[in-house]
Amino acid sequence: MSMISQSAKLRLASWTALILLAFNVLAVAAEPPVNIHCPCEIKRINETKAVATFSIAFQKEVDESGILNVKLIGGDSINLVSAGYYVLGDVAIDSVAYSASPVSLQVAIPLYYRPSIDTFISLVLMDSEDSFLDQVNFIEIAEEYYNSGGSSGSTDSKLMVNDAVDFQYDDSTFSIEIPSISSTDKRSSNEYLNLTIAVGNDDGSYYEAALVEVVVSYDDDGNTSIVTSGDLNFSLASGNFTDEPEFRHIEVYLARGEDFVMYYRLETFGEDSLPPYDDVWTNIDTITDSDNDGISDFNERIIGSSSTEQNSLGTSVIEVAFTVGTAADDTFLGGSNLEASIAQQVTSANVAFSDVGLDIEIKMLASLW
Repeated sequence: MSMISQSAKLRLASWTALILLAFNVLAVAAEPPVNIHCPCEIKRINETKAVATFSIAFQKEVDESGILNVKLIGGDSINLVSAGYYVLGDVAIDSVAYSASPVSLQVAIPLYYRPSIDTFISLVLMDSEDSFLDQVNFIEIAEEYYNSGGSSGSTDSKLMVNDAVDFQYDDSTFSIEIPSISSTDKRSSNEYLNLTIAVGNDDGSYYEAALVEVVVSYDDDGNTSIVTSGDLNFSLASGNFTDEPEFRHIEVYLARGEDFVMYYRLETFGEDSLPPYDDVWTNIDTITDSDNDGISDFNERIIGSSSTEQNSLGTSVIEVAFTVGTAADDTFLGGSNLEASIAQQVTSANVAFSDVGLDIEIKMLASLW
């Protein structure tokens, strides 16, 4: 029989509202100043943090890139255009000074809670107005993704755990040490946080076992630590939840006042350890052409041809209907010479395509007045 009062049950109602939305439209920047340059890697450190390693390359000479947003995306499709997707984590990075060579970056990305989904992992680069700049894909076939903790999507100032957390408890007390935790924006400052020890289920409901206020001091790089202890409202034992066995996860929540910031799973009843969050994704190689037929191995996998036998996609035919205004009759190229003039232009274009090795052919369908 449960020893925990039902009136003590709480819910992270606002925690997942923002980050569970799927979006369908990407606004594309008119003239992207930068794009992503690979090799690229995403490494999930734990449920609060991933690290993305990549470079950005300038497409034109400007003073700087401007503030950039890096988003870890879980998409319904490998192509995000007109596809639904979830933001799995995101962070703004400072403007990068212009360079003629690619600029290497290593970016810590705070992650969001995400129930299990089958998804395509992508890294998306956006400008400060969230206009699309570039996308890099990391898996070709959708795979399961699940994240049991992370930052609140409703806060701009996020936190990430950098090292393993030490949590100890007995029937009536607890102690916790988070040796390294980072803020996305706070530097050389202090703040008060409410730290909650809770027993939760997989749906965002939990029972509060302890609540203490801690003060943290961020250094110049936004790093701090938390060491605290206190009394428990009830013992952290599965026997207290026999009527509600779904409440089996011991977790720590951090909040600013009533606003949740981050939560981190400490252990699960009946399990010796938690599932590892040590995924490493590398960008899909879209360039290698093993059989030197002009079609990359990646594209050959898409069309179903062999990457070890030379193939040809044949000539791509572009059918064109020419529209002609009455002013064309006033030039020597118009009137009775119009059809011959168009034919000559089409032939010249096709010869130019052939001369540079492009299998493209323009085909005239009609001329319309």
